Amino acid sequence: MTVKHSLRLEQERIVARHLGDFSEAIEEQTVVERFATMVSQFPDHEAIRTKNGSCSYEQLDVASNRTAAAILAVGSDGPEPVVLCAGMGISAVCGMLGILKASKFYVPLEPLLPIHQLRAQLDDIGDPVIVTNFECEELTRQLTHSANRVINVDKLSRGPSNEETVTFVEPDDLVCVTHSSGSTGKPRGVMQTNRSVMHMVFGSSGPARWRNMRFAQHASFVYTGSIFEIFG
Repeated sequence: MTVKHSLRLEQERIVARHLGDFSEAIEEQTVVERFATMVSQFPDHEAIRTKNGSCSYEQLDVASNRTAAAILAVGSDGPEPVVLCAGMGISAVCGMLGILKASKFYVPLEPLLPIHQLRAQLDDIGDPVIVTNFECEELTRQLTHSANRVINVDKLSRGPSNEETVTFVEPDDLVCVTHSSGSTGKPRGVMQTNRSVMHMVFGSSGPARWRNMRFAQHASFVYTGSIFEIFG
């Protein structure tokens, strides 16, 4: 047995020890399915904490259902890009989940960029639904003439929601499209599927390792690193 082969076997043993029977099953889940599992198992556990408050998995589920219903009311059926222009916080994550529950994928914008750059990114998308919050609502109004296609998550009713979404999403469907920096020319879209997100979060170490850990949100939503921080 060669040294290379021995190292490969050891690597496989380490991966198996961390992942157990979880790896294949989880990589075949979508983000929405994984979130539904968390809601079912830990409804009252804290899902997000910010300097302005916190929310449980159940509360986040209800709010994101409401967001999904609002998106479906103004958008079309089937997968399509929905722009996310929102400051970090509970409402932004609620917007992401609502977009995914509506069987769409999100395209995040960096609110700190010059407005002409943001408009250039929107030109590639057309006339999308835009999900925002109070922090970025005014900026969003400057980016589109279709006010009826702007959804402010912070303005949606905060009471109990009876809205239930039926999501038809496959592991190879998109979660988001982020833009490259454009340092070599025009910014290019970088696609992330449900399968790639699940692999990013769980593929290297397995769900058991992250079970009792919390992640700080540092990266802007436009960066790939934010995916691990949000869904990890």
